[in-house]
Amino acid sequence: MLYFLGILLISLIVGMLPLLVTIVVEAIVAYFCKIRSWKDQRRIVLINVATNTFINAILLFTHFVFAIYIIDFLVIIVFEVLVVIVEAKLFKLLINTPKPLKLSIILNSISCIVGDLIYLLLILNF
Repeated sequence: MLYFLGILLISLIVGMLPLLVTIVVEAIVAYFCKIRSWKDQRRIVLINVATNTFINAILLFTHFVFAIYIIDFLVIIVFEVLVVIVEAKLFKLLINTPKPLKLSIILNSISCIVGDLIYLLLILNF
């Protein structure tokens, strides 16, 4: 039982890492894109919690159902495009920004690059 709880805890921590990286990176980048109010920053965090959790759940599902890494890559591409569109619409509704699609593309591109670099560093070190 203790072994199972340990595995569960490790899985939760590992599962939270992409979300935490996304939140930190996108909040910093949004600040540099002149999104500085706490209200707008909180909304960006909440939007990221929703979209990041959704895309990682889909990725986890397809990875275990199909167990083919090329499908993981295709799912990431398709769902990242959808996330950019959904986030842009939410930014337009909830955040005071003149170009919500541009903001969404910038935030998602940079957080994706940073996440991929962290992933590569972790893979190369293990």
